Amino acid sequence: MIRRIIKRFLYFWQKRKCGFISQTAWLKPTVKVYRPKNLYMYDNTSLTDDTIIMNTRAKFIMKEGSASAIGLLVITGNHMKVK
Repeated sequence: MIRRIIKRFLYFWQKRKCGFISQTAWLKPTVKVYRPKNLYMYDNTSLTDDTIIMNTRAKFIMKEGSASAIGLLVITGNHMKVK
């Protein structure tokens, strides 16, 4: 019962800060996301231990049924041209 309450609390906390997180998505406590509003996680997705997502301007989207490897590092951007 307590575990379910904690899981529900974490879900609402994550959802409030992030672009979209499905109820069946899972983030481990060691995951670091530098721009949560650009994080989108759909059904049955998970980010595992020591994952770092630096999504400065672009969105990071995990489609249904995907998971990250331990120690994943993702750096996104909009790749603007420099004149």
